[in-house]
Amino acid sequence: SALRVPIDGCTFRYFQDEGLRIASGNACHLKNLMVLNCVANTTRAAKIGAVYVAGADHWLHDCEITASVVGAKTHASLYVVACLWAASSSHITGNVFELSDVGLHLTGSHNRLTGIRADLNWGHGFELVGAGANMLEGCHALSNSQDANNTYDGFSTGSGSQRNLFVGCIANSLTANKHRYGFDDAVNSDAGKNYYFSSRSENHATRSFNTVGFAGSAVSFTEGPPKTFAAADTTPSVDGYGQFRTADTTTYTNFDDGVSGQQITILASHAATLTHGANIKTTTGANVTMTVNRRYRLTTWQGVWYPEILVPDA
Repeated sequence: SALRVPIDGCTFRYFQDEGLRIASGNACHLKNLMVLNCVANTTRAAKIGAVYVAGADHWLHDCEITASVVGAKTHASLYVVACLWAASSSHITGNVFELSDVGLHLTGSHNRLTGIRADLNWGHGFELVGAGANMLEGCHALSNSQDANNTYDGFSTGSGSQRNLFVGCIANSLTANKHRYGFDDAVNSDAGKNYYFSSRSENHATRSFNTVGFAGSAVSFTEGPPKTFAAADTTPSVDGYGQFRTADTTTYTNFDDGVSGQQITILASHAATLTHGANIKTTTGANVTMTVNRRYRLTTWQGVWYPEILVPDA
């Protein structure tokens, strides 16, 4: 059990297992560490990190941590991770977790994670499994899913990882192999949903967010000037935005890439049409020709768009 142990300015490399392991204890201060070429023995049956920390009330600052996995992921279950954080009530700030099966595998709760980057990992950038009530602020998943395009995510949150808060987080893909989703969230619980504020994804392969069910996690999109739909697009993408305007008199049959619970507002600059059907429900039960200079608001639940404020023609 480690108690109030300071470790500062050290390098850990060429270990068959973890470079640094804190199995229990509290209040350890870990700063300015370089951890690389660890977990050289990649034949594993469970998760292992180049750094493993359990216990509570620890600090991890300004470290660069990698298992230095070369060529491809080590296992389909992504066993070899840069940092496996099982501790609770801790602060993790300004670190880089890279070049591993997963950058950060988080199982602890009530942690605060700020300014962390997970990049160039073969699988997910951030992976939350059974992790509850954590706050992630300004965290960055950069060019993960290097093992295969459109397969792994910037942030992957399992169904048991509940009541987490993501603020100002971003997922980017700058390489040929792109994140599947910027944020994939499997929680389906009214009491346990996660919340995403001012978080976004760029250059992903599928879409920004993926959530599930009526009780899925809540995503809040930053409002701003409306994005204009592409001309003649009958199923325009609403990925990552909340405000839109029509480009022409297109007949809309669906709005692609919405995340469950997403609300969109459409400014009718043209007499476009909303088609009542399997994908869009109108208040009239029939197609609606939009009145120019009026706004129409819809919310999607499980792939169907329902009107909130849908003004019928006068």
